[in-house]
Amino acid sequence: MRNPKKYLLTGFGALALIGVGTLLSPQRSDAQYASPVKVLNTAAAPALNSSINDRGRIPFIAGFSNSCSGTLCSTTFLSVPAGHRVVIEHISGALVFNTAPTQVIGFVRDSQNTTSQIQFNVILPSGNVAFFDQPVLYYVDGGHNPLIQFTSNANFNPAAGQNLTLIGYEVDCNAAPCSPIATQ
Repeated sequence: MRNPKKYLLTGFGALALIGVGTLLSPQRSDAQYASPVKVLNTAAAPALNSSINDRGRIPFIAGFSNSCSGTLCSTTFLSVPAGHRVVIEHISGALVFNTAPTQVIGFVRDSQNTTSQIQFNVILPSGNVAFFDQPVLYYVDGGHNPLIQFTSNANFNPAAGQNLTLIGYEVDCNAAPCSPIATQ
């Protein structure tokens, strides 16, 4: 038969080692800080945040009415704020001619960049006014001006305003650096 005292001493020794190990082990991690912060994000009261890539974060719209004569009409919009980039997604307008044209071509470009532009055709009017709404994708950096040009085989009516609207959004390049616009 075995000695029960030996088993009891071994058991008490093991319990003592476990107790000493528990006392010397690191405490719970949230108890190491003076005041832990817990953010509750419920559907009724969501946490406030923002996304620098959200297209609607800084909406952009610019309207302009210009008097043009001859077969070329050029409109330079206000400068893009420093530290921002404008992304133009839509160009719409009404162009008034002396007679109905058979060809109207539009261009969008940066006023300081003559090599990179987008060309689009304007649907020909049945009379002397051409209405259009053109989806585009064009970038203009801070300090530069969006420029829209139209050329036609009919003269623009100098007594009528050529109405144009640019729609898109601004990207804040100060919040997160904007990548350079790649060109080839």
